[in-house]
Amino acid sequence: MSVYELRASMATNVIPSSVRGARQTADRTRLKIEAAIRFVVLAVPGFLIFVGCCLGLIIELSYGEPSTMDPPLAPFIALVSGLMILGGAGQWGRWTYLWVFLSIPVAGLVWAMLFKRDGFYDPLATYPKLLGMAVFTLPMIGSYAIVNRYYSRKALRNVEFVPGAEQNPNPTGRSRS
Repeated sequence: MSVYELRASMATNVIPSSVRGARQTADRTRLKIEAAIRFVVLAVPGFLIFVGCCLGLIIELSYGEPSTMDPPLAPFIALVSGLMILGGAGQWGRWTYLWVFLSIPVAGLVWAMLFKRDGFYDPLATYPKLLGMAVFTLPMIGSYAIVNRYYSRKALRNVEFVPGAEQNPNPTGRSRS
């Protein structure tokens, strides 16, 4: 390769910074539009399916309406809607957040298996607000706290064991003289 060919190839490969900035802006805009579409197509319907599943489970367990929501079917519907929410929100790899979505139908299934049989005392007859607390609120809050703690510990471990990261003995950046 001669010097003249090298100069010609270098001249065609150099991209001006204004063009590079326009490409980065276009890429960012495209990524934002894709995220918005993914959110509207997956996360919103997944949330609506999840809310419908939970409301059907509340009606089934508290009022005993037949064919509203089958308690053994509720965890599967919650799993699918949880996957849709994770995909739409851009949190696809964070699988432990599925426990937050699955905690309500699993607690409702256990409630139905324990108290909705013949011969068992139904605490909802005496305390109707107990269903909201025991079956829906407490499991979701508890599972969210556990999952959040798991991810905060995982993030802390990733920060501590980053290879090549040096500890700054002087975090203010000022000289000590």
